[in-house]
Amino acid sequence: MVRLKRLNAQLVRLSSSYRQRLLVDSAGHDLIAGEHPSLHHLLRNRKRKENRPIRQVVDDNDERQTTSMTVLTDFAAHFRQSFQSIESQDQCAEQLLECELRSIPPGYVDSLIHPLTLDELWRAVAQGKPRKAPGTEGICLEFYRAAWDVIKDDLFQIMNCMVLNGLILDRQVQGQTVCTPEKPPTTTIGDYRALTLLNVDYKILARGIANRLKPILPEIMHPQQHCGVPGTTVFDAVATIRDAIAYADSRKIRSALSL
Repeated sequence: MVRLKRLNAQLVRLSSSYRQRLLVDSAGHDLIAGEHPSLHHLLRNRKRKENRPIRQVVDDNDERQTTSMTVLTDFAAHFRQSFQSIESQDQCAEQLLECELRSIPPGYVDSLIHPLTLDELWRAVAQGKPRKAPGTEGICLEFYRAAWDVIKDDLFQIMNCMVLNGLILDRQVQGQTVCTPEKPPTTTIGDYRALTLLNVDYKILARGIANRLKPILPEIMHPQQHCGVPGTTVFDAVATIRDAIAYADSRKIRSALSL
C-alpha cells in the first residue's frame, strides 16, 4: 500500500508540469483549423470557468437560495434523497442466483486473472475519449497519452497492484459530482443533471478489465442481452420488443409486455 501511494504521488507530480499546456489544449474546439491558442482563447476559457458556478436556485420547497452554502446544502439534500439506497430482500437475491446463470468457461479463467500487459494498458489509454473532465486528482487522459513514455512503467506497477492484490486507495474510487444544465432555463434543482467525474486511472483499469471480458460475453450472457456484447447494441433489444408487438398485433394475439 505504501508503494502504491508513492507511485500515485509521483504521477500527480508529473501531471503538474503538463497541466497548463493541457488547459490551453482543452479549449481546442474554439480554434480555427491551423490556429494556435492565444490570449483570446485563454480569456474565453477563464470566462467560461467563471460562469460555471451556480449562483442561485429554487429548492424543493420553492424557496430561492442565493448563497453558496445554502445552494450546496440544498443540492446535497436533493440528490441524497434521489439516490438513496433501495432496500432489497435476501429471498429475491437467492431466487436470482437460482436462475440458470452462465459461468465463465474454464478455458477463459486464466486469461482473466493474469497481470495486465503494457499493450493492454496502452490500449485502455488510447480508447479513452479526449477532452473529458478529470476526477478529484485533476489528472486528465491527455496527460497519460502525452507522458506515456515517462509514466508507463510506474502506471504498469500501479495497475497490476490494483488487479492482483486489490490495493485500491479510497481516493481512487471517489468521484467529484458536478451539476450540468439539463434544460433551460435552469431555475430549480430538477433542471440540473448530476454527473460524477471519476479519476482517469480508475477508468483506465475498468477499461482494461472490460477489454478482457468482451470476447467471452457472448458465452456467458443470455441471447436476449445485447448491450455491451460485441456486434450488438441496445437498439437490438428495442427492435426485438417492436417486432414482438408487431407480430402479436398482426396475428391478433392477446399479449402483455412487462418491463
